[in-house]
Amino acid sequence: MAQKKAQKPVGRNEKGIKGQERQSKAKVVSGACPKSGEKRRQKATVAAKSVKKSKKKPPDTSPDGGLNALLGFVNQMLGSAADFAVCISPKVDDNGGFKTLISFETERQGQDSCATGLSAGGHKERVLKQYKYSSNPGKYKIGTGELKEIVATLRKSEKKANKDENLATDLVLCTNRPLTQPAQKSPEYSMIRHELYDVGNATDVLESCALRFGVFNPDELSAAVQRATHHLFNIAISSSHSLSKAGFEEALIGHKKPQSIVLPEAAPQRFNELIQLGAQTLRLVPGSLAERENLRAAAIDFLNDAIVAFVGDGGCGKTTAIWQLLCQALNAKPPQAFAHMMIFHGQPFESIGAVIEGWRGVVSPATPVSDRFAIERLVRANPNAPSPIVLLGLDGIDEGPVSGIWAETAARVLDFFWKLHVDAKTSGEDPVARLFVSCRSQSDIENLLPNPTGAGIGEVAPRYVRFGEFTSGELQHLAWNAPGLDNRASQRIAQYLIGESEAPDIESGLPSLSIPTLLAPSALDLLRHPILWRSFASLNAEDQNAVLDGSVPGQDKLGAAFLDWFCDRAKRRIQVEAKYLPIALRGVASGCPEPASTYRLETWVQRMRSAAGFTEQVATNVYHECVSSGLVQDIPPAGGPESHRSWRWKHVFLAEYLKGPAGA
Repeated sequence: MAQKKAQKPVGRNEKGIKGQERQSKAKVVSGACPKSGEKRRQKATVAAKSVKKSKKKPPDTSPDGGLNALLGFVNQMLGSAADFAVCISPKVDDNGGFKTLISFETERQGQDSCATGLSAGGHKERVLKQYKYSSNPGKYKIGTGELKEIVATLRKSEKKANKDENLATDLVLCTNRPLTQPAQKSPEYSMIRHELYDVGNATDVLESCALRFGVFNPDELSAAVQRATHHLFNIAISSSHSLSKAGFEEALIGHKKPQSIVLPEAAPQRFNELIQLGAQTLRLVPGSLAERENLRAAAIDFLNDAIVAFVGDGGCGKTTAIWQLLCQALNAKPPQAFAHMMIFHGQPFESIGAVIEGWRGVVSPATPVSDRFAIERLVRANPNAPSPIVLLGLDGIDEGPVSGIWAETAARVLDFFWKLHVDAKTSGEDPVARLFVSCRSQSDIENLLPNPTGAGIGEVAPRYVRFGEFTSGELQHLAWNAPGLDNRASQRIAQYLIGESEAPDIESGLPSLSIPTLLAPSALDLLRHPILWRSFASLNAEDQNAVLDGSVPGQDKLGAAFLDWFCDRAKRRIQVEAKYLPIALRGVASGCPEPASTYRLETWVQRMRSAAGFTEQVATNVYHECVSSGLVQDIPPAGGPESHRSWRWKHVFLAEYLKGPAGA
């Protein structure tokens, strides 16, 4: 299309005139009917010389060749594709473009493209653009006559477009052909805006757009440019002529609904996914979460660690800490890293490559993508982002019998991060990605590393962060900051922790209250456990203070709140009927009458099968969920079959509650 516009006004007409002159001369020669062949030869010689003389004068524009016309049209499509990519790119108005693109059409209003949008000042404007391309631009310059024709067609198109909607219109000539000096001095030159067309720049724009989606491989980029250009061709010959952002990006990237992996653009969606995981599956209540002191101290040390292991008993806050770290990274201004969490229950087998491809919008990759290549996509799309660019949480590698799909996932993830970890520790550089993994003991992770015994690991060993019950400082922070906590209960906890000499109303800024000076130490011991604090914070003011009094009714209320939370969590994580869980747990509690004693796992399974009809597998799954939640303490066997595992109640008062009438 660009080629035809370059030739129609001048080149094609001039060629037609010269052709008519040649035909006229030929007619004169043939119609003369000379008497001698000599006269015929003389006239033919004169005609031939005339033709040769005319060929020595190049036309004012590119020749009207089919190949050149095709090249012109292809470059028009390429240029228009680049223009559209600029229009839809973030912060395009910083470069003088539209702040908001309203429409972009090809082959519209008699021009190669017509774009409408809002300027940075909020004004609706239009841009009409005409392309002129030549494969030999130095030879075929744009002269005064052609420039006049170009300006005339642009102004005609403006007039036509204004009949539909009267807008301020920018008339643009985009060409790789230089203008002659007379053309640059003509009045028409200042009537339009001039842009230099460069095929390399147009390709770079499209490749830069594709890079936002992680496309960086040369073969991928070449295919992306071809698809985008072909898409523009299809739009140009369609009835609508209108481009859409979704359709263009799908053509450029090569799959449906592609997603940007530029961190500031992608972080909000990743953050929302983590929030949903915390609320729906992990059942985390952000306001009841403490900032762990040991984690703040350790964060300074693991700058060049690719594996950081959170170690501690079930229910002591390891999962919560990982989730908090990932959320903080995504919710920072600006975002610090991509983040994702893999959990034992409810997720299929995942590789890091598959996770990142999912972020790009690839539902089912045609071919598997290696983990390193996938992370390289993130690095290329975010060239200025600090390392690590990815934070991954791997929760509960010790939950349940580590086998099957989860074992495969854990092994692959740990193997990949172990290589990154060794490289980072050896070089002293920050790793490109970091793994936070939770487990109950150090051996749980070392048994899954390439060197199971840990011998020879030395200075490159994973970083371990120990988790336990809340410290006094953490509990005090929660007392002042947890939403929903009764003021009176908050001050009672704080007073017990900071001593009688400091007035709680001065510390907190809360109004003075008539509060007891005594607090049952056993009640505070219960609240030091993260899982029980969560249940305590969900109680009403009267029940919170009853717990602090150490009363049996208060402890029953705390037990009921914990049981409700646990049943809801188990239902979501192991797909078990929540209404049968209290029956099953009461059956175990009544069958294990000594709360402080140790029992076998097979006893647990038998009591659950008898009380609620659970299968052995379901009863075992519930057991591991109880260990993870801090309801019971697991005691691995020193040898022998799995059924010889032992356990005891983590909190005696919960066992008493389940056995008693309040738990019925």
